[in-house]
Amino acid sequence: MGIPLERNSGLITEGTHPFVISKAEEKASASSGEPQWVLTLQCTEQAGEDRGKEVSLFLSLSSKARFKIDELLDATEFPKQGTVEVHEFVGKKLRAGITHGEYNGRATANVFRMLPASSTVVLDLPKKTTMAQKPIPTDSSAPERRSAF
Repeated sequence: MGIPLERNSGLITEGTHPFVISKAEEKASASSGEPQWVLTLQCTEQAGEDRGKEVSLFLSLSSKARFKIDELLDATEFPKQGTVEVHEFVGKKLRAGITHGEYNGRATANVFRMLPASSTVVLDLPKKTTMAQKPIPTDSSAPERRSAF
């Protein structure tokens, strides 16, 4: 049986997309052992190749990363009083900005910003940063190397 030759990275395209949180759990971070929430966001585009694609969102529960939890709370429109458990996020809708990156040599889709589902804002993609490379000089002021032969 033949297979189609078209290739697809399987990654959701870069840009702003609507999502529903389809899975939410608390785990220990593999790298630090610290507690984190791991949410699975499923794209709910009306049509197109991104519909149904998933992206994982890792949120540290450390006080230093609280700003990201606050962004999620605002995007999912939880009240500003009380408490919430991770499982309460399942079924919540939001919009998220997606960019591509690399982790352990593999292409990944990453959430860089979250907005309420009702938002019509289209997020600008963050600028890709690369290491500045210095040009190799064409003329050298270093003395020529001499051979002992």
